[in-house]
Amino acid sequence: MEIKNIKKRIFVLIILLVMFFVIYYAEGEIINSTKSEITKSSLNLTRVENERDSAIVTLNLIQSQLEKNNSELQQLKSGDIYHLHDPTMQEVTDFISTSEDAVIGESPTKMINSSKNQGIRCAYVIVYMINVESRYLIGFDTIDEGMIYFEWGVFKAIPKIGVNYNECVLDTNYKPGKTDIISDIVVIW
Repeated sequence: MEIKNIKKRIFVLIILLVMFFVIYYAEGEIINSTKSEITKSSLNLTRVENERDSAIVTLNLIQSQLEKNNSELQQLKSGDIYHLHDPTMQEVTDFISTSEDAVIGESPTKMINSSKNQGIRCAYVIVYMINVESRYLIGFDTIDEGMIYFEWGVFKAIPKIGVNYNECVLDTNYKPGKTDIISDIVVIW
């Protein structure tokens, strides 16, 4: 009888050991699975936080630009930025002679901006020619002499369609490059 009892106890012990190993193994798998999910969630959280930070930076830049645009709009509405006017020929002559932006070979953009900063309305002018590159001028609609143009802010010109460009430059110091007949003139205010 005692052997039967021992066999029963051994059997129960074996069952307990098997249950222990099954539970231990299952619990280990659950723990590993949970650790894996935690790692994935942590990586996703980091990615989402980085996206959020990037979005915040972008939003701040947009907000800053919006504030700048609103400020500029208010200044334009109030007239604080530009009170552009068509100048007299004397104003143009004074502007051209004192402008540090009148540089031969430079784009007229600096001179246009400089004239706007002084309140003078100035146009960007493109003179198209038939067989050579276009010329880029600045133009003023003077109230006393009408439209007048300057190449590089130095050489006075009155371009006319159908005329050779060299004949349109009024300055005696002008050293013409390769020019041709003017095919079109575009004035951009």
